[in-house]
Amino acid sequence: FPVTINEGAAILKAEQFKFIPIKNNGKEQEAGTEFKADKFSKLKICCTLSENSLTRKGSKTAYLVLMNPDGSTQSGGTFESGGKSIVYSEKTRLDYQGQSLSLCFTWTPSTPLSKGTYPAKVYVEDTQVGQSSFSLK
Repeated sequence: FPVTINEGAAILKAEQFKFIPIKNNGKEQEAGTEFKADKFSKLKICCTLSENSLTRKGSKTAYLVLMNPDGSTQSGGTFESGGKSIVYSEKTRLDYQGQSLSLCFTWTPSTPLSKGTYPAKVYVEDTQVGQSSFSLK
């Protein structure tokens, strides 16, 4: 479900989410939205940032907020959004030039994972630009 924040017409959207499990040997598995918890050691989470010539160009920070099924966050640090401190799981820098751009995070779980649904939200700077989820069985 793309979430958009309107900065005039300078809306940036994250869509086409892909979840790619990575085995202990570093081999990427087939992308999907449902996995067995013990079948991967890392998860590559990718999305596409939409093309928008009105969005300010240049270097930006993107954050992945990965929630556990119980609502807590897989922690990596914090950033500010809307006057609130938000816990993120991974962050990366990107160079946005108004063109469609692939954005990927590689996440290593810090604790054993439990069964359930894991919502994943992507922020660019301090604005949520999209979200999706994956499930563990």
